Amino acid sequence: MEGRRVHITVDEKHREHMSEVVTHLEEHGFVVERVMVSLGMVTGTTANTAVLGEVEGVQRVMPDRVVTIAPPEAEIQ
Repeated sequence: MEGRRVHITVDEKHREHMSEVVTHLEEHGFVVERVMVSLGMVTGTTANTAVLGEVEGVQRVMPDRVVTIAPPEAEIQ
């Protein structure tokens, strides 16, 4: 599956039931990479980010960003 990496924030009232939220995300095609219960976050990949926001307990779906820093010897941008 070609997917986009995203970070999902679970709302406060569903954090006690993270495993259920994760199961529902997987049922919607989300491939879980990491569950961070204490932070209320789940990371993984999906082909369709729109449906993940509809899952009960999901507060926010954020696309992953890659930030690079030029090496010290590079010209100033």
